[in-house]
Amino acid sequence: MTARAKQTLIYLVVDEQPLRTSLEAALIAAGFELRTFASKAEFLRAAPWLGTGFLISSLRNRAGFDLNEELKRLGLAFPAIVLSEQRNPKMVTRAIKLGITEILPRRVAPEKLAEAVWSLLVMSKDAARAGESLSTVRNRLLALTVLEREIVERLVAGRTKTAVAAELDIKVGTVEAACSRAMKKLHATNLAHLIRLVLDGGIKLSAIGLAVIAFVPRLGVM
Repeated sequence: MTARAKQTLIYLVVDEQPLRTSLEAALIAAGFELRTFASKAEFLRAAPWLGTGFLISSLRNRAGFDLNEELKRLGLAFPAIVLSEQRNPKMVTRAIKLGITEILPRRVAPEKLAEAVWSLLVMSKDAARAGESLSTVRNRLLALTVLEREIVERLVAGRTKTAVAAELDIKVGTVEAACSRAMKKLHATNLAHLIRLVLDGGIKLSAIGLAVIAFVPRLGVM
C-alpha cells in the first residue's frame, strides 16, 4: 500500500451488493481508502457534505451518467469513473461533457479498475495546474501533424476511430497510430484525457491549421 493510495478517498456507488463487495475488496487491496453507497439517492443525500475524493459508480440503466448529471446541476465536482454495461460514441461524448474520466465494463477486472483510478489521479493533478496547462496544451498542439490534427478534431467531435478512418480513407491502424502519437505529444494518459485537454483549453483544430478560440471558464464539472 502506497502513501499516495492511502491519501486517496474513493466514493464507491454500486446498486448490486455482490458487485459492491467485490469492487470494495479489490480497491482496498490496491490500497485505496473507501466510502461505499448502495444507491444514487444515498450518495446524492451525502454529496454536499463530502470532502475531496474520486467517484466510481456502477448503477443499472445508465444511472451512473444520471448521477453525474445531477451532481453537475448541484454544482458539485467529483472526478469520476462510470462502470456501464454499454459503451458507444454517444455515451463517450456525454461522459466527456459531464466530466467523467472513463467508462469501463460493469464486470471490470480489478487490475483494470485500479489502473483507471491511477490515471484519474494523474488527470486530477494536471487539472490542479490548469493555469499552466492551457498555454502548455496550445504549444504542444503545434507539434501535431496535419493528419494528427484531423484525427483529433474528429475524435473530439465524438466519432469512433473506425468512422474517422472511413472519412479520411485510411486504415484504422493508421488512425490508432496517429492517435497514440498525439496522446504522447499532448502528455494525455488516455483518449478521454486527450479530448478533455482540447475542450478545456477552448481549442479548435482544423485540417488547414490550428485556431485558438476564446477560453470560456467553466464552473464545476464540464
